[in-house]
Amino acid sequence: MYKKSNFILTPLLVLVCCLVINVTKGQMRVHEYYEHDSSFSELKSKKFSPIDQFPENRLTDFNNTSVAFGSLPRDRKSSGLISSLMESYDDGNFHFLDDTGNFYLNLEIGFNFTPSLNVLGDVPEARGTICDQFLNPFSDLAPGFCTEANAPGTEWTNQFTGSGGIVSGIGIGHNINPRVPFRIEVEYFFRQTNYDQISPIKRDGGVTSAKLDGEVVIAEERIGNINSDNFFANIYFDIDRNKRIKKYIGVGTGLAFTKIDYSFLWVRNLDPDKITSIAQYFPPDRQEDLKIVQKNVAGTTSVLIEKLRHNKPGLQVLIGLDFSLSDSVILGLKARGVFVGEFTADNLINRVRSHQASNNLDGSIPLVSYNTIENINHYGVSAALKYQF
Repeated sequence: MYKKSNFILTPLLVLVCCLVINVTKGQMRVHEYYEHDSSFSELKSKKFSPIDQFPENRLTDFNNTSVAFGSLPRDRKSSGLISSLMESYDDGNFHFLDDTGNFYLNLEIGFNFTPSLNVLGDVPEARGTICDQFLNPFSDLAPGFCTEANAPGTEWTNQFTGSGGIVSGIGIGHNINPRVPFRIEVEYFFRQTNYDQISPIKRDGGVTSAKLDGEVVIAEERIGNINSDNFFANIYFDIDRNKRIKKYIGVGTGLAFTKIDYSFLWVRNLDPDKITSIAQYFPPDRQEDLKIVQKNVAGTTSVLIEKLRHNKPGLQVLIGLDFSLSDSVILGLKARGVFVGEFTADNLINRVRSHQASNNLDGSIPLVSYNTIENINHYGVSAALKYQF
């Protein structure tokens, strides 16, 4: 079910291994530096405050400490936990040195939720069973609307309860400037919502409702999975960027390529006497002809099994927390709301009343189902792993 997200899980495991190695190496380097550099003898037991917190008789210590920091070899400055030697306290808050200007790779995996779906269906060329030349051979009884351009078709509504699934993504971003708490990012994320629901078609009045009173014994729709491939560009505003725990908010815009596993099934009653929607078109002296058509219609099925597709722009809002494990590795928690609005699709029906999708014997007017889902917005929460380089 989740084969498409395996490309996320594999590098995620790799980066977790890198995280462990990075932290272990950092711990070894810190221990080595403590043992061989007397400049840090006091750091074993306490942290130095900013210079304005040093008494005058300790300014020499502060200068020595600053020199020691500045003289660290490059490989030690970038080691996993060496940044813990470079922290400072400001009103009791733990700070990391600013690392803006870096690029980063972001991987994430989590869960999404899509609220209830309102589905509208319409087959505008359906006209009515009486217009079906395959089942009604008496063309002289066909009413005028069978050939009118704007004749009413078949419409219905339905609803599916909310459901959830997986979300996974990968992105690359850039911290813009040390003095500007913004960063930009481009990302791809895959969303799958598992509905797997069958819902009976609702009664809205008119011909459809009349048929549901006994002529049609099964009228239902099914939605399986909703899958979407999303490509977004985001901008984030970082709050407390230089702290170990960093909050952020963001917005993004992009394209969502959405596919929905969809089907409907309509089944007529096997009893010809229950086929009543066409009786009004047969005068008293044509009742034998009516029985012929009723027998032709009884037990027929209309079926559509298709993957609905729709591509459209969308917006998203993001909030989250990042926790710095080292200069390079950051763990995070991200929440997002993705808003793409209305989903529309049209597909040729597979079978109409057990024959090809047309009322005409020559197939000149195909019967197409137009489906509208009022919104397919979704919300997600995911764990994220960033690696800065």
